[in-house]
Amino acid sequence: MTVRLVQFAAIVISALALVPSAAHLAALPNKIGLPQPEYFTVQGIYYGWAILGLLWPAALIANAMLAIVVRAQGRPFWLAVAAACCLALMLGIFLVWTLPANQATENWTRVPENWEALRKQWEYSHAVNAMIVLVGHCFVDFFRRCPGVRLDRSRGGYPENALENHVGSIGRPGRCPSCSSCRPDVRLSRGFVGISGCVAIRRQLPYAAARGLGGIEGAVGGLDQRLAVDAVCRG
Repeated sequence: MTVRLVQFAAIVISALALVPSAAHLAALPNKIGLPQPEYFTVQGIYYGWAILGLLWPAALIANAMLAIVVRAQGRPFWLAVAAACCLALMLGIFLVWTLPANQATENWTRVPENWEALRKQWEYSHAVNAMIVLVGHCFVDFFRRCPGVRLDRSRGGYPENALENHVGSIGRPGRCPSCSSCRPDVRLSRGFVGISGCVAIRRQLPYAAARGLGGIEGAVGGLDQRLAVDAVCRG
């Protein structure tokens, strides 16, 4: 449940963070060639937008938290890290190029001599940031669609229903629904029996015996659930 909540927050906040940058990008073609009086007048419509800038560090924090909670899951972890890096890069561009232009013009209420250069700096930095945030949001969406991600957390970081999913997949071709790394020949560590297909755990022992997988109870009977799931998922 923790992963689901953090993932939801990362997706929503990243999408909201794209809104102000995309708005600047959409307005750029109509604004970049305006004369000085008209341009400064148009810039006045952004008064109060500073509060929307809080979405950018919030999106960075949400994606960083997502990377932390899935840090043991391989590809999902790197997708979350990539999204967080995009947000960090965007904030860096804002601080280096966009913010100085705002400060030099006192939020576009004063006209310095180099106002045209500041306009280009402001407009194009926002345009680049819009593309970066879009890429970051795509990484978050790829995370949601990644087949290897485990959205539930229990002891050891595995799904709470991992045992039942492994049991239910006995005799079925392909991979377990709860584990992207389960291979056809899973061998439990420290001398436990290897089973062709997936591992029968406790509840399905009669079912396993009917398929010729008898004799498992003695080997698996005293095995702790966390060790069993770890052995199944890691092979």
